[in-house]
Amino acid sequence: MSAADDFKAIMIADTTLMDTLTGGVYTPDDVGPDGITRDTKPAFDEDGFLMPCALVRERSNVPVRSVSDDELQLQAVDVVVEIYNYEDGQYGEINTAQARQFTLFQGKSVGGSLPVTLINVTPHIRDDGPLGGASLQRQDWLVPLLLGV
Repeated sequence: MSAADDFKAIMIADTTLMDTLTGGVYTPDDVGPDGITRDTKPAFDEDGFLMPCALVRERSNVPVRSVSDDELQLQAVDVVVEIYNYEDGQYGEINTAQARQFTLFQGKSVGGSLPVTLINVTPHIRDDGPLGGASLQRQDWLVPLLLGV
């Protein structure tokens, strides 16, 4: 399982968060390379409006050279997990979701990681892609892992 899958599993298991993210939580495996689009039917209500939802992605592993053991074949890596929170309109549901995500993840181990840390939150922005101006805000989470044989 990837770090993004681990984050998604924790998010969808939390009823408080899912009461806010009524449009669902997705990874690129769920929605394909274009992300959340009008073809992602569960994310939209019957009138075609985007419901509050999240897309969880992860960046490549970045080795931490100062934390390795070649003899034991161990290597620390940092993974950044991005949570894109969307809604149609304002940012109230995004703000609520992000506060809950902080409670779920800050300082917690995810999928066998060391404690994760929130490292970035973008300003409130608008999606300029397929969601056509939907409200968007992204959180970046640092996930330290130890890889070995």
